[in-house]
Amino acid sequence: MNSLNNFTDAATRFYIKLKCFNILKKNFLNTKRIYLRIKKKRINIIIINIFYKWLDLSVMHLHKKYEKAKDYYILRKKSRIFNLWKRIINDNKFFKKIDIVFLKLEEIANSWEQK
Repeated sequence: MNSLNNFTDAATRFYIKLKCFNILKKNFLNTKRIYLRIKKKRINIIIINIFYKWLDLSVMHLHKKYEKAKDYYILRKKSRIFNLWKRIINDNKFFKKIDIVFLKLEEIANSWEQK
């Protein structure tokens, strides 16, 4: 019931504003200059409101893009660090294997020298 009352109140307010504006337009403001000035002011207000709404939306959109780029950069940095760490570990394992091979070769060479 309250929503219906609110709707009728809004409709009557709009109707009253429209009637008042039409009365002003027709009866009291018979010169076109004043009517156009009011109309121009109203159009300027609408344009300014649209511009600021668009500005807010674009700022929000750019902020979201910045957050996505920042998250992507952080993920790439973490994966790069992980890959470098993994490569270091693999290199250490590889060099350990090479050291073991050379130690075995030295043992074989020493055994040949002793014979």
